[in-house]
Amino acid sequence: MNYTMNIRFILWLIALGALSGVSRAADAPSVWFAGMLHPPKVTPVLPTNFIAVSASPSTKETKEFDMTDGVIWSAERTARQFEFGADRKFSNAKDPVFYVVLSAEVAQEPGGDAFTNEKNIVANYSAAGLKKVKSGKTKWGSYPVLSLTGERPDGSPVFVAWIGINSPDGWTVLVDYRVPRGEAHPTNEERKTWERFLSQTKGEK
Repeated sequence: MNYTMNIRFILWLIALGALSGVSRAADAPSVWFAGMLHPPKVTPVLPTNFIAVSASPSTKETKEFDMTDGVIWSAERTARQFEFGADRKFSNAKDPVFYVVLSAEVAQEPGGDAFTNEKNIVANYSAAGLKKVKSGKTKWGSYPVLSLTGERPDGSPVFVAWIGINSPDGWTVLVDYRVPRGEAHPTNEERKTWERFLSQTKGEK
């Protein structure tokens, strides 16, 4: 996992651009990170009408989850739209949607809270074509979280975060938050959904 891989991820973000009340989720963390052998023990703060479905086409028959293909968090109509990879264009979403997947591009430095893409992150992502890039760092219990916001060349917003899961192999979970397309988006509430997710999600004791 190196600089070249980080640039590849940035270009992936850019390419994908073409394509109500809030509470802490009451369900166990494994519901939201289904398909992981050792899911992070966190309770994500999401809109109360959000559900989790599999994004993996290979699990359509078994109804299982595979975090290498990811999960979708969204309101039911939008979650079902993207369930099992039925729709792969997040630009078609009518509601905000979180795409959550194991990341092979960005790693957590073993034994610490740093990430492989963290150094010069704003400069590197800006050089790759993103605009108005900002980064942040927080921690959910024992899990470090690196976040990044910005704007693609087409004007669509970028909201991403990497969750370090303290794996010996350095695996992280990528969270890619999308909002409906159009000049009216993101709305203030859509931005707050992302901000609350980052600031209010907590690690379980």
